[in-house]
Amino acid sequence: MSSSPIRALRVSASLAAYRLVHLFIKVGTQLRKRLASIQGQLNTEKRRTGMSQRNDTTRVPKKRAAQGKEKKKELSSKGKELANKVDELTTKNSELTELSDRVYRSIFIGRYCDIYAEVRSMSLSALGGWIMMFPDQFLDETDNKYIR
Repeated sequence: MSSSPIRALRVSASLAAYRLVHLFIKVGTQLRKRLASIQGQLNTEKRRTGMSQRNDTTRVPKKRAAQGKEKKKELSSKGKELANKVDELTTKNSELTELSDRVYRSIFIGRYCDIYAEVRSMSLSALGGWIMMFPDQFLDETDNKYIR
């Protein structure tokens, strides 16, 4: 629909797609904040149970470090829940990023050079908003060519 010869339909379909990407980015931002929080909780739980990510063998004599390798520590049930939640949120985040990228590539690429100034303006305005919200995804060398 965003490539329709009817201008009104093209404008409406493009606007709907841009709003959809905007919402994907907004939800993704909230999801990344939650993921960072849970990741911090998981790191704390790992430190608490002795599964620190640091290399503790540098502080301990080699004899004692060798003894520590024999005992394999496991995460508590809370730690396992947090690890599962981190995996789940990471998967959801990558799906949202993929969806927004797919809509961006299919709609924006065709509409930013539309013959109607209104559609071009709306497209570039949407891109500017996306860059402000999520620069990691939209502000890279492949997308800079659309900003003149």
